Amino acid sequence: MGVKISSAVIAAVLFFGMVVPATAADTGDAMKSADIRTRVQRLLREYDDGRSDSYDHLPVYRPERDAAPNEGIGVKETNLTFVEPLSVRLQTKNIIIHHVGIPDGDTSAAAIHKAHLQNGWAGIGYHYVIRKDGTIERGRPLATVGAHSYGNNYTSVGINVAGNFDKEYPTKRQLKSLVRFRPPRQE
Repeated sequence: MGVKISSAVIAAVLFFGMVVPATAADTGDAMKSADIRTRVQRLLREYDDGRSDSYDHLPVYRPERDAAPNEGIGVKETNLTFVEPLSVRLQTKNIIIHHVGIPDGDTSAAAIHKAHLQNGWAGIGYHYVIRKDGTIERGRPLATVGAHSYGNNYTSVGINVAGNFDKEYPTKRQLKSLVRFRPPRQE
């Protein structure tokens, strides 16, 4: 069984000048490295030009077309830049709440984004970060697939609450902000 390699992985490998093995086991045919490089360069050009409408078999997120409506909960926009295209999340079934895991740490969306970039990821995987003072910061755009809960990213919204709740409790302001995400009651 061959290994599936997404175009983003191939693009990242080519971008950093590493060699991509092109064997029948890896690609299903005997493509040469030059053929892979040409294909990836074409895909990236199409994406950059706005001609590519899908990535990872989902629509590519374009803010002017796909941005979710304002949530009405007072989100502080961060305008973070991601290093690969983000896919549109087609549905929401769950809200998944995480904690940063750093005791007394009031970690920002920008700090998490920077750490995730340093790990070689596209950027912050959470849609929101709730700071100790209750400020809700934007992580990934709401309409995009997250990267916070393996197996659930395509159908969930990820909220990261600053702190380590194995050792401390969320602040009252954090809890008050978290309640804002509760869906309205159905009468």
